[in-house]
Amino acid sequence: MRIWSLFKKQGDPRKSQLLEALKENDIFFGDEIAWGEIRAVIEQELRKPLPEAVQFEKPRHPHRYLTPTLWRFVTDKLLSGELHIYRGVLSGRGQSYRSIAEELMSHMIANGDFKASEADDELFDLDEAIRNEG
Repeated sequence: MRIWSLFKKQGDPRKSQLLEALKENDIFFGDEIAWGEIRAVIEQELRKPLPEAVQFEKPRHPHRYLTPTLWRFVTDKLLSGELHIYRGVLSGRGQSYRSIAEELMSHMIANGDFKASEADDELFDLDEAIRNEG
């Protein structure tokens, strides 16, 4: 019984699904200068065990888990002040993060996680916070 549990932990198919979804995002974000950094951080996080609650059954596709995760990471980084040149002004890397955030929001709208009006409010609040940070 113990050997089976060790084998099961080594080959978590959910991680493979998330890595595949992450690779698929290269199509959308591959031209952004910040994407390589973001991708590396997420890949590092996927080396850790996933909570049992993370399941990918219809209609919950790995993208529907990954996209909000990416959104939280990107917006947290934008609001940290570390991507600012000075108060309210993002660096080139910061502008790339902001561009990725906007695209992620459009994906969440397409997935039905946000309504367009809610997304506009969320992006407005993000931009307001960026203006006050740095």
